Parts: sequence; C-alpha cells; structure tokens
Amino acid sequence: MNDDPRIEMLVQDLRKVKPYHGRWPWLGTVLVFGIIFCALFSRLVGWRHDLASALRDSVFMLELLLLSGLFGFGTVLVRRSSVPGPWPTQRRDLLIVTLGFVLLGGLFGSHSAAPAHTPLAGWPCLVLILANSALPMLLSVLMLRAGASTQARLSLGLAAVTSLGLAIGFQHVICYDSSASHLLMWHLAALPFVLGLACLSGHRVLRW
Repeated sequence: MNDDPRIEMLVQDLRKVKPYHGRWPWLGTVLVFGIIFCALFSRLVGWRHDLASALRDSVFMLELLLLSGLFGFGTVLVRRSSVPGPWPTQRRDLLIVTLGFVLLGGLFGSHSAAPAHTPLAGWPCLVLILANSALPMLLSVLMLRAGASTQARLSLGLAAVTSLGLAIGFQHVICYDSSASHLLMWHLAALPFVLGLACLSGHRVLRW
C-alpha cells in the first residue's frame, strides 16, 4: 500500500505508555516537606517564650494535632482534585476544611489568659503566616499541575486554605497572644482573602 511508509514513519517513535503513579509521591512530598518547612521556619523566627509550658497543656497539644491532621486531610483532598473527572462534593469538602481551620484556629483563644497586644500590633503574625504557607502552597500547586484538575478554581482554593491552615497552626508556637480578638484579626483574617484570590486565579494557574 502507498500509505505504508508514512504510517511506519508516524509510529516509529511510539513507546509503551507507563502507568502514572506520580500523585502518591507528590502527596508524601507535600505532607512531609510542608510540615518540615513550617517547623524550621517557626524555629528560625523564634518560638514563643512559654512554649515548653504550653506543650504540657493537653488542650494545646490536641489542637495542634487536630490542625496537623486537618492539613493531612486537606492535602489528600487536593491530591484527589488533581484527578480529572466529576467530584460532586468538592464544594462541600472545601467548606468543611475551611470551617475546620477557622474553628480550630479560634479555639486557641478559648482557654488562654495571655495578655492581648494592642489592636494594630499583630500585623507581623499575618506576614509570618503568609510567608510560612508559601512552600506548602507551591508544592500543592505543583502537585495539581502534575495532574489534570477539571475544577481548577475549587482545587486551587482548597490548596490555598490547606496551606494557610498549616501555617496558622504553626503560628501558635511563635505567637503567645492567644486572645480571641488577636486570632480573629491577624491569624484568621487572611483565609477569606487568600481563598478568594485562589479561586479567581485557579483557571490561569492550573491551565493545561
């Protein structure tokens, strides 16, 4: 046949397709390196002076563990969202993770007698939280781009909330002010803005 040489030329570079197993190594990378980075960043900035006594408080430790567990749960959902296909509960999952971080982050102020800063003295906490969430966020974006999310806005929003939530948790080992007003104004205030920005830019960042 006249087409045989052309067909041969077209198929000569074909290789057997290997199954893609990259999502699970990415999940481990985000979990391990995200937590390690946040821990090292917190140590570099400087831990709170009363951390030793705070760590002996069972409620404080439980809240830290729950925040870390919520980060793990959120990261698993981010990995899930990198797989193309319908995901009818993604909006609900994003809402659950966001409310979880808000409630757990706010609980640190429910049992603290620490003196509050003046209202505008907490801006360094906001800056540190944003900086501490940078690497987990970057790793989450790379994990999403290694896949093919079909709901980019929600996927990036989930990654942003999860990364910021981890940084909020580690901020409690840096900042000794656990008053409810301080937590609401400076620790949790970034969540709606970062979530909104991520959802608006999702299609651009995760375009494939």
